[in-house]
Amino acid sequence: MSTNAASSGTSTDQVSVATFTVDSLDRMSAAGVFDHLDDSTRVELVRGEICYMAPPPNPEHDTIVDLLNEWSFGVVDLDKVRVRVQNAIGMAAIDSLTVPDLTWVKRENYRHARPGSSQVLLLIEVSETSLARDRGDKAAMYAAAGIADYWIVNLRDQVVEVHRKPLGDAYSEKFTVGREGKVSPLVLPQASLAVNDLWEDS
Repeated sequence: MSTNAASSGTSTDQVSVATFTVDSLDRMSAAGVFDHLDDSTRVELVRGEICYMAPPPNPEHDTIVDLLNEWSFGVVDLDKVRVRVQNAIGMAAIDSLTVPDLTWVKRENYRHARPGSSQVLLLIEVSETSLARDRGDKAAMYAAAGIADYWIVNLRDQVVEVHRKPLGDAYSEKFTVGREGKVSPLVLPQASLAVNDLWEDS
């Protein structure tokens, strides 16, 4: 754990902000620091700051995640790609660990080490109350980690917001696909997701 100190003007007072690494977060978890939390609460590390992600307030979020999962299994080559739902991705270089709603990662053995950003092929967050954060802090973090294809499924507007071409802390390519459109992953351009399918009654 490192500590950053900030001072203002000529004052000798300092405000210290404790930041954490992925390794220190893992040690805290192993020591039972988070055992008091409800099982549905996700712990994430964003640029060294520990964040608690509460479960979504309505079933639409879970339904969209289910549909994305079903679509993924219908299009990927499972010999090359592993589909993960709400499992952690580590970004140790920027002191970050998140639990995205859905990711495609390279088909490797993750039994003893979680996937890092270099293994991520597609990352999707399903967002309503967290929309500002997913567009802001998280987008900057994912760009800094080099994640090439980041989608936000925006429940409020019923669109998919696509972020590509990471450059520093930002994505240089961003576009929105509405219910009438389709979007394809960079890694699998022949596979398309019809956005309307996410909101059609089934």
